[in-house]
Amino acid sequence: MKFTEKNNCFELLIFGYQFPAMAYEPYDSNWLIVQLNVSTVKGAWSIAEPCLLTYEVSRLANWFEKIGSGNFEEKECVFLEPVISFLVTESDQMKLLRVRFALEAHPPWAYEQNEYFVEFTLSEVDLLMASKDLRKQLEKYPQGASM
Repeated sequence: MKFTEKNNCFELLIFGYQFPAMAYEPYDSNWLIVQLNVSTVKGAWSIAEPCLLTYEVSRLANWFEKIGSGNFEEKECVFLEPVISFLVTESDQMKLLRVRFALEAHPPWAYEQNEYFVEFTLSEVDLLMASKDLRKQLEKYPQGASM
């Protein structure tokens, strides 16, 4: 899944399970190693961390689908690990998709900030395509044992 606008680029790729041998563990079987590739005018960085659960990626795909269809009831999508989150915000009468980074996903030059974010004009990103791409990636990594 990739968003690009002007000098900003954000990509999310699923690499695999954090604990592939724990398929029957209700919680640990669902952690995914996610690679985030980000570039802005200030610089570029990448991380690969177990920061999303299978069902969180599914929830993100659902959220993108709702937002992409014009349903703004739920303006924020956050996860158990606060490494990455998404928010719909407004600036100058324009809706924006804000991708927030914290902890391990923080860019190396922004240590003084608790949170760093990259924004994309909502009308310029294809959230329905992003939703489809996330679901396609998840096909390789279905939800493991449930609680």
